Amino acid sequence: MPNKLSLFDSIIKMTSVSDRRSLEASLVNTLKELLSSDTKLCLLRISPDNDCDELEVASCIPRISHQTQFSQRIDAHGNLSIKRSPLLEQCIKEGGICSQQQADSLQTLFPVINNKLVSAILSVSCQSFNQEQQNMVEGFVRIYSNFLTIAHDNEHDTLTGLLNRKTFDLHLSELLSSSQPTQDQPTNSQERRAIKQNLSHWISVLDIDFFKSVNDNFGHVYGDEVLLLFSKLMLKSFRNNDIMFRYGGEEFVVVLSPSKRADALMTFERFRQAVEQFDFPKVGKITVSIGIASLHSQDNPATVLEYADEALYYAKDNGRNQVLNYCELLDKGLLSKKVIDGDIELF
Repeated sequence: MPNKLSLFDSIIKMTSVSDRRSLEASLVNTLKELLSSDTKLCLLRISPDNDCDELEVASCIPRISHQTQFSQRIDAHGNLSIKRSPLLEQCIKEGGICSQQQADSLQTLFPVINNKLVSAILSVSCQSFNQEQQNMVEGFVRIYSNFLTIAHDNEHDTLTGLLNRKTFDLHLSELLSSSQPTQDQPTNSQERRAIKQNLSHWISVLDIDFFKSVNDNFGHVYGDEVLLLFSKLMLKSFRNNDIMFRYGGEEFVVVLSPSKRADALMTFERFRQAVEQFDFPKVGKITVSIGIASLHSQDNPATVLEYADEALYYAKDNGRNQVLNYCELLDKGLLSKKVIDGDIELF
């Protein structure tokens, strides 16, 4: 068992990051350093509506392929999940620590509770796990939960629950790096394919068409409901590894995880159609215009965001309710880069 000074150092290290993905990895990495070498750790996310038969793997040491206590599945988007077991169900339902003895180890589940709901579960499996160690892990989970709540409130939009403009401006590079696999995280076939094929992230700017008329004709209460339902459509349409922001007013930004151009266009087109087909209470039908641009590791995200914004405004000036790619508009001669002394003008 580590001494008090090393525990304080570990807590400081764990809480030195602020976004959710980094916090998840930090919790697992910190506990791995404090527990025995044979310990297996896995942090599982629970969907907000708690209606899914599977839990998403947020962070895991060692890689999930070695976590034989779970039944695993990789979905079409490359997200790794595990099926709910009776022990997991018990932990979620009771909101308390649950344990079961396996053939070669003891598995203990710790619920992560936010706003009186179990939002995640930390699984700890090892040959020997005494009460003192359990108390230590429980303390770290509670600290993690409290810090996660503070970080969430600070970085998320109050109305929609998406990440806010401040988070985009301050942490985009950090968020992009945290969405990449590390040596302690599972490396699935999609991630290996992204490295091999040099796929790119995509930044998109989404703007609800004629949103001012919604507020003018129906009032701000219904306008807020449109924004809330629009954000829920985003959460259903995009992948867990994609990063979604409410950028301001009726404007949203999505950073798509590594994808081919055709796949990225298909993803945004699918969302555009979902919005077009949705009936918003009292308001009825609305549409969305979307501009996208590819983002590589060497690119300046702010510059690429401006490219996507140019594609968006071309879409709005030429019919709305469409998805346009900045590079394709350049290739067709519909947009042009401004050049000053041989350099691209960024702003």
